[in-house]
Amino acid sequence: MDVVERCHSKMKRYRNLVSYYTNKNISVSYLRAKKKNDLDRIMGLYGNMNERYW
Repeated sequence: MDVVERCHSKMKRYRNLVSYYTNKNISVSYLRAKKKNDLDRIMGLYGNMNERYW
């Protein structure tokens, strides 16, 4: 059971790290696009709050 718990905690940690960096990358993309006045491309790529699947 210890092996399962250890594996679960590692996988959960990795998933949280991936989620964190994904959100950071999206926010950087959004800020760069906003600076260049190119938000349509980013919204088409990531969608708005209601269209997001992630």
